[in-house]
Amino acid sequence: MRRLLPLQCSLFLIACSAVAGDLTTYRCSYPTYADDRGLHREKELFQLIYVVHPDGKATLVGNAGSAEVQVVANTLGVGVSFIEVTSAGNVMTTVVDKDGKSAHSRGTVIGGELRASQYYGTCTLQ
Repeated sequence: MRRLLPLQCSLFLIACSAVAGDLTTYRCSYPTYADDRGLHREKELFQLIYVVHPDGKATLVGNAGSAEVQVVANTLGVGVSFIEVTSAGNVMTTVVDKDGKSAHSRGTVIGGELRASQYYGTCTLQ
C-alpha cells in the first residue's frame, strides 16, 4: 500500500505537475491478456511506460518506440487514462485506477481484419 500512495496522490494532482516542473512516470506491467481465443499469460512480460511532462503532454515508451498520447484524468481523482491514436488510425487506451490496477486495450484493423486484445496488470508511479 505504501508504494501506491504516490499513485493516488498523482492522480489527484496530475494537473499540478506543470507548476512543479516534474515528470510523472507510470511503469506498467501486464502479465495476462485476453483476445478472441481466450485468456493468456504472457511468455515475456509486456510493459509500457507513460511519461507525463510538466506541460500536461504525455509520451508512451513501449517495445515499438515512443508516441505522444493524450492524458485524461478522472474528474474524481481516482484514475487516469492514456489514449494513443496510431499513424494507421488505430486506437489504444490504457486506464489506471487509484490502486495501480490497469487495463490496456487494443482495437486494431490489420489487413482488413479486426485484431482486438486487452491486457491486465498494474502500474507504479515513479
